[in-house]
Amino acid sequence: MNIIMATRFNIEVNVDEVLHLAHSLTPRAMQNAWRRTLKKTGKYLQSQVAKKLSPIAQIPQKVIKQRLYYFVKSLDKAKVWLGLEKLAAERLGKARQTKKGVKVGKHLFEKAFYRKNKVFRRVGSARLPIERVLFDFGDKGEAAFQDGIANAEQRLLTILRQEINFELIRAR
Repeated sequence: MNIIMATRFNIEVNVDEVLHLAHSLTPRAMQNAWRRTLKKTGKYLQSQVAKKLSPIAQIPQKVIKQRLYYFVKSLDKAKVWLGLEKLAAERLGKARQTKKGVKVGKHLFEKAFYRKNKVFRRVGSARLPIERVLFDFGDKGEAAFQDGIANAEQRLLTILRQEINFELIRAR
């Protein structure tokens, strides 16, 4: 059974303090600055969520970043998506078979075995059926995502100021 967790966040930003810098910019230059701001804020959010979630859930940052997607939907909207579905155990690091089970990264999966680059566990006492071992990090992932969102508004304003200054210097 797969549970997909979806949480929607809206960040509303008061950009009045930044817009007074942009009065001499053309609409096209302002659009360019805003587009770059959205892109850079998304990358910032991606790295911050990975940095916060990695030590908590003991998942490599690389794996977390692969599950974080950033989309620019239009000139004024962007979307950041974090996949919170369970991870296949072998994605957590290098898998090693031990007497107790399989150790992957810092996680030990008891009574599991490692075959063909996948980690499995027997469902019953018989040889078959077997199931793939999955690692659930949904609650920790959502908490780290919410922490990252809380800092995103301030970061967006900082980047917007920088991008407007860049456009002003470029227009000279």
